[in-house]
Amino acid sequence: TLFPQLPVRNSQDAHLARLAAFLRRQTPEELLAYLQLRLRQLREENEQNYANYCSFYHNLPFWGTLDPDTDNWNTLQWRAAALQSRLEDWIDLYTRLADHASRQTLLALLENWINLDYRLPAQVRDYGCPYFDLDRISHGEDAVLVDVGAHKGETVQNFVKLFGERYRSIYCYECNPNLLEPLQEALQSLERIVISTSAAGSQRSEGELIFCPANDNATSVWITASSSETSELVSVVPLDEEIAEPVSILKISVCGMEEEVLKGAANHIREDRPLLALAAFYRYDQLPDLMDTVLEICPDYRFYLRHYGENLIMADYVLYAQCDR
Repeated sequence: TLFPQLPVRNSQDAHLARLAAFLRRQTPEELLAYLQLRLRQLREENEQNYANYCSFYHNLPFWGTLDPDTDNWNTLQWRAAALQSRLEDWIDLYTRLADHASRQTLLALLENWINLDYRLPAQVRDYGCPYFDLDRISHGEDAVLVDVGAHKGETVQNFVKLFGERYRSIYCYECNPNLLEPLQEALQSLERIVISTSAAGSQRSEGELIFCPANDNATSVWITASSSETSELVSVVPLDEEIAEPVSILKISVCGMEEEVLKGAANHIREDRPLLALAAFYRYDQLPDLMDTVLEICPDYRFYLRHYGENLIMADYVLYAQCDR
């Protein structure tokens, strides 16, 4: 009765309804206290898991920082805010996900965030190649792959392992200078590869490349440039102005700027209807934002969610968007 938009047809739907009702009942202070309690219980259960948990957020602060010893609960505060302020959006996302596996994956994610559950994520983990769910794409013949956030070429290498070299062309965008040489080396034996050192975004501009303090292979691009000892300027380009041929697959993993890349590829998305494979884990509220952005561009897309990473902290899940061409 609290959520009439959510049809409770089975135990999985009821599971989500219980989680949503729990979030609705808590004040922000109560929810934060509950998350703190679960973290203390994790420490009592397994000291190494607790240490790994805190270390993760210390080294990659996309989700805020965490240091219980100094009373720093920043990441738990961000998480609690995203869960409660976007509660209706989480339910909307659940109802829009197109298959049972996707809805179960979302439940595992919410359980992981709320109860620090790492058993349910283990049950839904997909051991296939990230960004290439074979139920979404079965071949690569004559495909045009655009890999935004190409890193060291792992995604392209996985694509070639799965489908061979029958693709039409592959475009790689990687603006982190630390990754350019390993990217070029990884793909040097392949033909019809275009590598760009620009950042993809919603419009042509310049942006500030921010390096993660603990890992200079991890970067974010901020469109408003400013000076910083750990940053440099990069050109930002929209894919609609960069790529002339129809796009078959658009993979995006750019440390939180995924929506900007989608907006800059809106014409390709509307006209070509490529399969979208989107890193959805760089912000706590990113999943509903990505869904909304895609639907604003083209309302015909269906959504699927898959989890490929570790189970203690779910930070490698992919939102697929697909529609008939």
